[in-house]
Amino acid sequence: MKKHVYFWTGVLLTAALTACGENTASPTTDAAPIDIGQEGTWESNCFFDEGDTVETNDDSYRITVLTFTSTDISIGNRIYDAADSSCSGNYDITSSINGTYSIGNQITTTGGMTAYEIDLLSNDNGLTYLEIIKIAGDMLNVSGQINTSTRPQTLDFDKDFFRQ
Repeated sequence: MKKHVYFWTGVLLTAALTACGENTASPTTDAAPIDIGQEGTWESNCFFDEGDTVETNDDSYRITVLTFTSTDISIGNRIYDAADSSCSGNYDITSSINGTYSIGNQITTTGGMTAYEIDLLSNDNGLTYLEIIKIAGDMLNVSGQINTSTRPQTLDFDKDFFRQ
């Protein structure tokens, strides 16, 4: 299960989890890809990651890098020692995952913010993960609640991604 959580961020998304909504609608796939400004490379701030992940059983800090093309996504993680809270030293482990994505409907989160549905299809395991995404200028946020059956309705602001 931890592998699935860290699939889309190692990630995007290990901040405190909040309640999920019940929206299970999927983005449409018959139209041209939706561009909300996601294409390019986005790098997260340095964040704490509790151990027991696919990459390590130890607590650590990490930086996640997302690279979007018009239909593909690559997620890379640089994992640092637990003593390196600024992620400024040499990183111990790297990992990467690839897949495709599609942007769907615009939604209003439980916090009243505008976001978009995004479905992430793993090339690694074939599962589709339901997520939401918000881009404001050069900052990107996601929910941090990876799920294959219920789309989250809140955004995680503990982990910010900045356009590179």
